[in-house]
Amino acid sequence: MSTKSFLNHSLIGKATLLEKPSPIAEAVEEGLPIFGPETTTGVGKQHTPIVRTPQKVKAGQWFEVEVGVGYFQSHPNEPDHHIDAISLMVDGVEVASTKFQSGQGAPRATFVIKIDEPGVAYLRGFGNCTLHGLWVSEPVKVEVV
Repeated sequence: MSTKSFLNHSLIGKATLLEKPSPIAEAVEEGLPIFGPETTTGVGKQHTPIVRTPQKVKAGQWFEVEVGVGYFQSHPNEPDHHIDAISLMVDGVEVASTKFQSGQGAPRATFVIKIDEPGVAYLRGFGNCTLHGLWVSEPVKVEVV
């Protein structure tokens, strides 16, 4: 694990450490195929996650990070074809994840995290499509002061 410490903060206000990796983190660790980032084709636009966060944050202070799939083009939300999980990694360490079932709305999640040590951090969003596999976003650089 990185020297930076991370917490995730659920939408109901309960802060917890991620105790075990999600299926997305396990797939990354096992070296399973990861697609994207790719936003030039219809399939890529539907599946490549986007990460929205401030470019500069204060060390030790909570901030919001939104990870969404289908931002560039809507992703289907059908029983056999939907996004079933979204995850956020900071410097290669999974810090937050959530699961979805078909019909539960748009595959977007807002995570509230903090990074305790100053420096530069790279955030990546992951989304898993039940039909087209695991997709990754462009890395987003965050300056921690």
